[in-house]
Amino acid sequence: MKRILISVVFVIICLSLAVAFFNISSFESLLRPPRLSGDNSLLQHAFEKTVSNSDGIIMKNPLAGEHTSTYLFFDINNDGQEEAFVFYSDLSEDNLACVSIFKKVKNNWSFVSKIKSRSDEIYEVNFADINGDENYEILLSSKNTDDIQLVSNSDFTSFGNKLLSVYSFGDASTTLLKTEIYSSLNICDLNNDNADDLFLLNINLSDLEKKTTGRILSFREDYSVQQDISVLLTGMLDVYNMVTDTYVSNDVIHTRLYIDGAISERGVITEVLDVSHDDFQVTLPLYENNQSSQPTTLRDAKSISRDFDGDNIIEIPTFEIFPYAENILKGSSDRNSFNITVWNELDGKNILTDKKCVQNSSYKYFLIIDDAWLNEISFIYDSNNQTMTFYYIDSNGTFDKEIFSIRTFSSPEWSKSDSGYSQIKETSSYVYAVKYNNEDEETKFEDYIEQSFHVYS
Repeated sequence: MKRILISVVFVIICLSLAVAFFNISSFESLLRPPRLSGDNSLLQHAFEKTVSNSDGIIMKNPLAGEHTSTYLFFDINNDGQEEAFVFYSDLSEDNLACVSIFKKVKNNWSFVSKIKSRSDEIYEVNFADINGDENYEILLSSKNTDDIQLVSNSDFTSFGNKLLSVYSFGDASTTLLKTEIYSSLNICDLNNDNADDLFLLNINLSDLEKKTTGRILSFREDYSVQQDISVLLTGMLDVYNMVTDTYVSNDVIHTRLYIDGAISERGVITEVLDVSHDDFQVTLPLYENNQSSQPTTLRDAKSISRDFDGDNIIEIPTFEIFPYAENILKGSSDRNSFNITVWNELDGKNILTDKKCVQNSSYKYFLIIDDAWLNEISFIYDSNNQTMTFYYIDSNGTFDKEIFSIRTFSSPEWSKSDSGYSQIKETSSYVYAVKYNNEDEETKFEDYIEQSFHVYS
């Protein structure tokens, strides 16, 4: 009998807690992050006042992107005063994700507008000046297959579909301008008109043959569409990275958009959109090459295109085997060949090799390799002790005299180390150090290593 009584009491307590959670009348029932402090605590009070009649509130945050806070502060109208954006789900709105926007008036937060998404989660939020008036628009992405199919004009199923809703912002309201379906999004000024363009990438996996399409949307000051350009790209499974650079050809400035995407389980390529600033002409310099059985940019890793050497030009990574180099895997005596990363620049339709380097993706560093090394110097990387040891190669292609070793230490290891290594670089987690075989090798290679060893994030 005592056990039954305890069980009944337990059930009553659980039911009471459930009622408390869904009843918004007591804000202790809000599922939320720690309360805001200082002046920002007034924002929390203002928000709670606006939802006081709701059936229930669950505080949330965008799932991806640069802005992933439940409370987001951003100066959307460029007046020097940040607006506040609060993300949550409202049981009174079918548990759909919502955004409430507030502005600060005389140190008090005033409610401006509420945006209701089409999903129970907000995937991403961005801000862009799409009409060039120096005020930002709100780009809200949600992820819900059923709702996306309802608003989609296409009859195919895309990969990773998201719904983009673009809103303008006013002093007392927001206005929905446009909705679009996309798989990946990039925001950039492709034609240098001081307005952000939207590049929407759609991956179609419904057919036996993969299809990837891109759309460039450019807007006028009144938000009407100025350019709507569609391009067909190499079929992809996923997109890892999109970056841009600019260059000048025949006195005309061009912007290039680099797209790194997977075309198979292990294969990654780079597609490029080249946009002329004078007439918005779009070309695809690598498209034909990417249709071949062995595209020039094909590689077996998720290594992304980026400005490798700080010259404001994007380099595309490819890989080749370093002659004689050996890779000893951790916990194994097996020795595998070691790939080096080749960084390439795009010159028209041609891929030109810029630099080659040994890259350690586990510890985020690379060492630029002189071409003269390829048949004279090689190395053994031993992941058991995070050490890369370089040797001269004799005429038979075998390891000869040791030159130097590069080793990665954790910060605690380095503080206790007395191993004869000298520090090259240091991060918050690691110390990268070198030890020379003798003074002659130190004299010969010290400056080279100082200039050619780099740590990346």
